[in-house]
Amino acid sequence: MIRALRMTTAAAGLVLALTGCARVDSPQQQGATGGDDRAVKAGGTLRYALDGEPGNLDPTLFNSLPGRIVFNAICEKLYDVNEKMDVVPQLAAAMPVVSADGLTAKVKLRTGLKFADGTMLDAAAVKSSLDRHRTLEGSLRKTELANVAEVAVVDPATVEFRLSKPYSPLSAMLADRPGMIMSPERRLLNRTLASGMILKMTLSSLTLAAS
Repeated sequence: MIRALRMTTAAAGLVLALTGCARVDSPQQQGATGGDDRAVKAGGTLRYALDGEPGNLDPTLFNSLPGRIVFNAICEKLYDVNEKMDVVPQLAAAMPVVSADGLTAKVKLRTGLKFADGTMLDAAAVKSSLDRHRTLEGSLRKTELANVAEVAVVDPATVEFRLSKPYSPLSAMLADRPGMIMSPERRLLNRTLASGMILKMTLSSLTLAAS
């Protein structure tokens, strides 16, 4: 159960999602403040309700909208989408470097990051998660990664995607569920995925505590 959440860009995305459900003739759309005139301040706790259960808390196997909302809050991805709808690095250190023939894409990773279980994030951990997405029986990520023939470790901070054909939406795809990375140690020990996936980011604006 999520107990505390401090969010920056994640909170902004949630607010957009919630206000997008308001009627166009709602008083809130006509300049009303909702009666809350407290000063805006950094930090705090945001609580919100979903209209359904998140389902299987496994990014390889889940396929529900509530689950996607939950995972966007607790699991970092290789890339993300910012407030301008641009794909930007999250766990990756930069956008992919694509070969001239479009068949390979190298992704540099941020360094110094740890999963909540203490395991370091590196290229081997990224390959482990992506291979699981691609090959696990029942995986709902297989079709999304169908153009990825192989994920290779170039060095501890670099992975290379070897594609069966050029695939321009690769970075956008890795900004969604296929780009969610799990701790290999926690997964191999068959312990709770929901806690093993959470990354403690040394330079991140997202902090989350979960039981």
